[in-house]
Amino acid sequence: MKLNDTELKVLTLLVSGGYVFDEPGFLHFRDIAKGTKLERKAVRRACHSLARKGFARYQSGLFTEDGDLYGAGYAATQAGIAFIEGVAE
Repeated sequence: MKLNDTELKVLTLLVSGGYVFDEPGFLHFRDIAKGTKLERKAVRRACHSLARKGFARYQSGLFTEDGDLYGAGYAATQAGIAFIEGVAE
């Protein structure tokens, strides 16, 4: 499967974005935009596309470790991680 440059940047950040309890961590659109230096609108489109392709997943109702409401975000799936690892090899 092919990814465009924006999707590749977003997925790379999602994969490197950290792990919580051995699961990929979730990031807000604003965090992804900041990390990739892309506009929020482009990040939003890329996240939706990556989710349709099975490389990212959406989760709402997230909380910080302190118990504060974090909102919603996207994280890389195992397929997304495998794709990035395959690209890096």
